[in-house]
Amino acid sequence: MLPFVAHLPYASQTTVTTQVRVEARERVESSESSVGQTDDAALETELAPVLRFDHVWTGGNDHLALLYTPRFILPNLVNAVSGDFSDRRSKFSPFQNGGFGLEVVRPRWRLSLYGFGAYGSIPTSALLYQKPWNGEGLPAEPNPLLPADRAARFTVVFYQPQLAVTFRLNRFVSLRPLVRYNAFGGADGESRATIPLTRGPQAELHLDVRATKADTFSTLIGAAYTQVLAAQLDVLGNYQFDREGAPITNVFGEQRWQHRFSSRATAELAVGANVADTRTQGTKLAPTGEANFQYRRKNLKLAFVARQAPWVNLFAGEYEPRTSGTLAANVDFTKQVYLQTQATAARTLGDLDSISRYTLGVGDLGVGYKITREITVDLGARLGIQDLSNANLDSTTTQFIVYGGFQYAPKPFNL
Repeated sequence: MLPFVAHLPYASQTTVTTQVRVEARERVESSESSVGQTDDAALETELAPVLRFDHVWTGGNDHLALLYTPRFILPNLVNAVSGDFSDRRSKFSPFQNGGFGLEVVRPRWRLSLYGFGAYGSIPTSALLYQKPWNGEGLPAEPNPLLPADRAARFTVVFYQPQLAVTFRLNRFVSLRPLVRYNAFGGADGESRATIPLTRGPQAELHLDVRATKADTFSTLIGAAYTQVLAAQLDVLGNYQFDREGAPITNVFGEQRWQHRFSSRATAELAVGANVADTRTQGTKLAPTGEANFQYRRKNLKLAFVARQAPWVNLFAGEYEPRTSGTLAANVDFTKQVYLQTQATAARTLGDLDSISRYTLGVGDLGVGYKITREITVDLGARLGIQDLSNANLDSTTTQFIVYGGFQYAPKPFNL
């Protein structure tokens, strides 16, 4: 999401934020599947500029933000320098990415309108690569590892419009209806042989009750409809034609309790259920739950998250329960040196009607050095191990990445 600033002491203000990051990632990958052993290695380089426009008016209560974050990727620097482009993954790959956000705040209600989108040709290794946790919010679960024999440069599409209105019923109670549309995956048939296209609408209703200064209770009910468009492959793994997977209709509910121990420590517990209906799997009731803990101080940020929730397995196109646990830390040793680390384990557990199975373990460790307030360099390593099986694939993938980056982020300036 785009962070917003409210209640600023200005009648109106317009700012522009720019930054640029250059990163090099040496990736070594080994995948063993039913079709044989595949090894892959490449030095991937990326230029990632950021351009953001913010306009705040009505005393800071209204805020418009526009964000443009393209990614310019050279998937295999060694081949590009030597002039060898026989492997299409070695070619230069631009990827367009951006979004907007509008916040309108009034005494009794708040309107939030967001839109995010991306389109372009991108290698799968870069698309599924995830940045280390920077200490803001909760750490995200790492993306799946794509087996080396299925890694490719492909065309991906993503868009997500979202509208929410928060009604402040009184000092302690607020109600927030929300609607969004999600779409992510291959933009054409051959690309869907790499990652299927999932898309569909979702609606939610949130009720937040502030019981005490330290305790907040949140109730969520919602429904979603998801369609999966995948590729039919031949015995050699080549694309034949598109196949429409069984649509997924689900309703869900959750009760969440947040407790603030102090200004530094916060914990949340959530329990719920998800009822999903598919043509192939019938109606399934899946429990959901989450427990997280965050500790924050000026030079130390810690987070732990455990989740149990269904997911759409991108490799099988099936709706399956998954359990995951993540531990992350962000430590400032000095004003200049910091450490970022994260470890996650995820696995499909529970009663599965399909033959699909999925297990993932990822660990990441990085160190950064702030040369000035505007210039930062960092270096890190990541190891991921994944085991998956379904009707089309049975593979074990090991991926090791060493990365280094340079970032220049000057202060925002006013227009």
